[in-house]
Amino acid sequence: MISLREELVKTLGTSKDLVDEGFEFHRKSIVIDMLCFDPRVYSDKAVKRCEELLAQGKSTVEINEELNKINHEELMKDPEIRKSYAEAWNRSGVTAGSITLSSRDFQTAVRDIALMTQRIDSFRNLLIKAIKAEHIRQAKAEGKHAIILNFQDTLAIGGGIDIDKELDNVDVFYGLGIRIIQLTYNLRNFVGDGCTERYQSGLTYFGIKLVERMNKLGMLIDLSHCGHQTTMDAIEVSKDPAAFTHTCCKSLYDHPRGKTDEEMKALAEKGGVVGIFAVKYFLAEKGTLLDVLNHIEKAVDLIGVDHVGIGTDHWYVQNYPERLAEVAYNEFLEGYDKGRRFWSGFRPEHRNDPRLYPPREPDLLAWVNWPAITVGLLSKGFSQGDVEKIIGGNWLRLLGRVIG
Repeated sequence: MISLREELVKTLGTSKDLVDEGFEFHRKSIVIDMLCFDPRVYSDKAVKRCEELLAQGKSTVEINEELNKINHEELMKDPEIRKSYAEAWNRSGVTAGSITLSSRDFQTAVRDIALMTQRIDSFRNLLIKAIKAEHIRQAKAEGKHAIILNFQDTLAIGGGIDIDKELDNVDVFYGLGIRIIQLTYNLRNFVGDGCTERYQSGLTYFGIKLVERMNKLGMLIDLSHCGHQTTMDAIEVSKDPAAFTHTCCKSLYDHPRGKTDEEMKALAEKGGVVGIFAVKYFLAEKGTLLDVLNHIEKAVDLIGVDHVGIGTDHWYVQNYPERLAEVAYNEFLEGYDKGRRFWSGFRPEHRNDPRLYPPREPDLLAWVNWPAITVGLLSKGFSQGDVEKIIGGNWLRLLGRVIG
């Protein structure tokens, strides 16, 4: 089988020396993935249980919930699973990853924070919970990986009914380590509109109060999935810079999950950073590493290299139950799964294919192949100084300013 480095030489049309240089540069650099998910290593037991649940006619949502429980239990005690999990982090070379936790309601959010904290504590020789930018530098110095906790919605905070009481929930989540909150997901909530909503209203009164509270506490405001007016309102209202942690250039590929030139310029003018993701079908008809690089290059040309970063929106999977991906694909085609048909990226016209997400090895966009992005940027002619900013430096500066 062709090696990753050989594949990069072929795909990028570059030299082996540049590829080797890129890997070494990646190893030495602070690399921040501003939106990713914890690596998943599926045991034979988990795969077998998946087959049983599929035979029972369970939905992919139900199956994934049970698999997540099995995965967490095994990560706590199975030496082989723990070894593979650590290897995934180390192979990626990611210094810090912003990990998304469930935010569908208060109780579930607290449970997920507790589970992730338990996981971090269990891997003290590998992981650090980052609540300050300095913890990312510490992780790099100690050869570890920092985890920044984020929510991709505000449902766990409340519904704008008892505003003062609900805003106090933000303080609770801050105390538990959440440092990044996305204001809306794809649909409308009590804060504003998502990018797939029928209408595009702006930030609500509750949303304004939420932004002010997040500013006061020192939490980064993420607008990746927000609709246009909610995006523009939040940029204006926030006294701190905001972020698009994982998006693409809508002017390069017209997808609902992309951001317009106007939105990107407004964000950059206030000091924010745009993270380019690596989701194939959000970048092009059949997205590749080259498309990731093209969107990064477009963003740099538009708003300057100091305002561009990366948030892959990926995670690593090992021994993935491929039959589960086939079932998920069929459900997608049938418009199934409890309202997700309205989500951006989950409609047939959005060209989603669960069989390809997240990409698995040997795909260059597999999460453990993160160094491929660094190598690709160098092959594009970016200087090492600019690459250093894009793969982590800009996020580190922004986090230092906002969360301390």
